[in-house]
Amino acid sequence: MSETIVESHAAHPMRIKRGRGKGKLPHEAHVDVFIKYLIVEGMTDDDYWFNHASGNRHAARMDKAIILNTNQLSDDQRGWALNDYPSNKKGPWVIRAEKPSKPQPITPMILIRHRRYSAGCSCAQPDYNKYAKRWDGVQLYICEECAEVVLAEVEGE
Repeated sequence: MSETIVESHAAHPMRIKRGRGKGKLPHEAHVDVFIKYLIVEGMTDDDYWFNHASGNRHAARMDKAIILNTNQLSDDQRGWALNDYPSNKKGPWVIRAEKPSKPQPITPMILIRHRRYSAGCSCAQPDYNKYAKRWDGVQLYICEECAEVVLAEVEGE
């Protein structure tokens, strides 16, 4: 893990929403929280720092924008929005100061994930317990013998 101090935007989208470290970025929280975040989010250390920089840029762009739902747009804005982006009827929309009459859909922040999970550990008698749900909802398990986090199928679940 990096020892470098990095600046983080106050509205960074990767801030912890609840639990230990709430309001902090994962690397600012306790090291156990950071490690679990990397495992659950499917990120390597390099993925995390790439996503952190991307999140800073994303938050800075959103700072300069007004976010509105479709029902909050003016008639002119609604006309442009639904004509230019007919599949995004519900919004939300970004209103930029340089073109206030032409709303654009909010673009989500894309996360890079390269962490690999094995189907099981190499222990002779693995003892798996539930660990956490992965970012996509898949249950992860931890072997109590070797502490490896895996995608093992546990009998009786």
